[in-house]
Amino acid sequence: MIDHLVLGCADLEEGRAWLRREAQIELLPGGSHPGRGTCNALGSLGAGCYLELLAPDPEQGVPVVELASLAQPALVHWAVRATPLHQVHARAQDVGCSTAGPADWERHTASGALLRWQLLFLAGHGAGAAMPFFIDWLDSPHPSQATSPCGELLGLQVSSPQAERVRDVIGDDLPLAVLTTAAEPALRARLQTHAGEVLLDAASPFPQGLA
Repeated sequence: MIDHLVLGCADLEEGRAWLRREAQIELLPGGSHPGRGTCNALGSLGAGCYLELLAPDPEQGVPVVELASLAQPALVHWAVRATPLHQVHARAQDVGCSTAGPADWERHTASGALLRWQLLFLAGHGAGAAMPFFIDWLDSPHPSQATSPCGELLGLQVSSPQAERVRDVIGDDLPLAVLTTAAEPALRARLQTHAGEVLLDAASPFPQGLA
């Protein structure tokens, strides 16, 4: 299933203000990713899915160029929940993708609780951020259960010249994701919020992903 959408921005508080103004979406501070250079804010989209606003963490001082260069918030990636990750690893290798991970990540929540999870990124597929990354929350509670609702995910449109390769890896069991083959890659999420139906699009140029 779709685990979360990653909306990138250059500054976390400015990104939160943009979402508040443009979509009536209120995200709550999540935490910092030690050693990764990023921090986030979160909001639940229902059905075990959430929206993550990801920005450079000024307290870490680690350059995150792909986020710092964004003029306004934009989709930079999406995540699919998969357990265990080694099954995705095998499918990815079967279609000629290289892999990075599974890698251990962790952060403390605003309440001080420690979350631990594993991420698997794919490379060599030519699909950029149309190819999701994969996450296993291990024994941590899912973030959608620990943050306030900000809306509902209605659907995610994923377009890429490599759509078939993406489908070969993720399978067909993602009811909210629609994959289409197109000359120009695109990501577009449809959300239902207090502002009505809201569209979130990928940045231009199309993001290459977080791997």
